[in-house]
Amino acid sequence: MGQTTIWVNGIPRQYNVLTYTDTVVQDNIAALLEKQIELWRMRTFKTWQLWIAIQVAAGAEEICYKGRIIGYDKYSINLWDREADDIHVEFQNGKVQIKTPGGLLSIAAYMDKMSFPKAVTWSATPEQSTWDRQWDWWVVRSKTLNTQFPFGRLPAELRNFIYSQAYNTTIRPFKMKKMCPGLGAPFAIPVPSTSLMLLNRQYYKEASGILFETATFKVNSRPVLRRLTCNALVTSQITNLELSLSHEDFLKLFRWKYDPKMSSHSAKTALVLRYMANLQNLTLDIDAPSRTSVTSLHPTGRRVVCQDKAVAYILGAALPFIDVIKNVKITGYIKTEVKKDFEAFCAAGRKFFETWCELAEFNSTVEEFDRWLEDDGGVALDAEGEEDTDANQENFEWPPVCNCETSCEYGSWKAE
Repeated sequence: MGQTTIWVNGIPRQYNVLTYTDTVVQDNIAALLEKQIELWRMRTFKTWQLWIAIQVAAGAEEICYKGRIIGYDKYSINLWDREADDIHVEFQNGKVQIKTPGGLLSIAAYMDKMSFPKAVTWSATPEQSTWDRQWDWWVVRSKTLNTQFPFGRLPAELRNFIYSQAYNTTIRPFKMKKMCPGLGAPFAIPVPSTSLMLLNRQYYKEASGILFETATFKVNSRPVLRRLTCNALVTSQITNLELSLSHEDFLKLFRWKYDPKMSSHSAKTALVLRYMANLQNLTLDIDAPSRTSVTSLHPTGRRVVCQDKAVAYILGAALPFIDVIKNVKITGYIKTEVKKDFEAFCAAGRKFFETWCELAEFNSTVEEFDRWLEDDGGVALDAEGEEDTDANQENFEWPPVCNCETSCEYGSWKAE
């Protein structure tokens, strides 16, 4: 008697082989046990990841059928770190059953009664590995059981729940042409269920609707934001957006007028943010206090950039563009009182816009609201303003030098 290895679902399985005068007979009972265990494993995703092996137990006796040895009457079930269980089997009418004190049981019924270590449950598996195993389970299960999951026949509420679970709650857009340093490949984000959108138009419409409704698009690069806002279809559907930019990128985005380097940039991207019809929640995440130093005539030859002044410049430049957005939230390195005051300013601006919409007799959009403001004596946000005097530019230097009682250095700055 010897052993042979057969690969099942990518996992090596050990079978006993009986050899008589150059005739090799496979252990058919072990093969039947393996097949039934595979079918049991594929019933649910939780049991699909279990590694189970069948081996002949010590003291097993041969079972013959029509004068031919087809296997043994005793086997061991090995499950990872679990101690092996010996089972006694009975072969009748081409079926293998397990002998228990309560009578004969099928393989599935016996496996249902087994307890498994917590370490081998599906919840202990890393997220990416879980996705891969789930895909394997779908593929193998559909081929083995010759079934397809009736996804299209599920109630719409259940399909929407599946869509919401299939995607990350945070989406990080990136430039496809950007190459990953050292790898020579585009940046990739592990979102395994994007293929749901490619099945057909119905699933694309349903899945993309849930995606844009529930996910937060987080952007940490101004060029990426510019590319994102160039797609009118995308910007018209985004409901949650978070901007996590550097200080200078925020000032360039909102065209801070007191520095030529900032004010020379186009306001087009900021205006797209203002006019995003479905945008319900906008978050500005303020970066940490700058570690950049400013050289001056200070005896130490070094001055610290003032975080509080930099934040004030950013919020002052941003307010005219975002004050009509429904919910504006400021996070990150910002003083608590400044955060409350700015969010209150934005809420007041939104309330004024909503009041205007109630009184307006024409199409009440943000674009029409801005035209009304211009006609009432306001200045267009994308207009080129007059150059500020040198005195004003000196009052709003960039980067601002810290003169705070408590230094704005990275390790010293506090929100209170």
